[in-house]
Amino acid sequence: MSKRASEKKLLVAVIDDHKAFLSSICRLLELRGMATCAFDSVVKFINSPDIRRVDCLILDVAMPDIDGFVFHDTLRNTNYRFPVILCTGLAIDEAKAWANTHGAYCALSKPVEPDLLIETIRNACTAQPS
Repeated sequence: MSKRASEKKLLVAVIDDHKAFLSSICRLLELRGMATCAFDSVVKFINSPDIRRVDCLILDVAMPDIDGFVFHDTLRNTNYRFPVILCTGLAIDEAKAWANTHGAYCALSKPVEPDLLIETIRNACTAQPS
């Protein structure tokens, strides 16, 4: 990887309908040197021009408009190839099993431990082909 490429700020999209979680995760990522774009619904993310620049997506599983599992499968059937990290406050074992069989990078339990989230994002972005 070139020095210039390694200096690029990662753009992490966060989709979560809980505004406190959404703002705290974005604040954490920005403090750790990442750029963020926040969405409280899948529909807003889909309609955003940011979708073309995203390096990683943090996706809530239990969303009111489109279920996170369904949306992840929809993304897999498109040209978007950024890693997806599922987050859930429910049934983490089910989410981890689903992630393993459907191509999501991983599933994390809410509340997310900050250092684990940062490490997971960096590893997910490093593992992705250019």
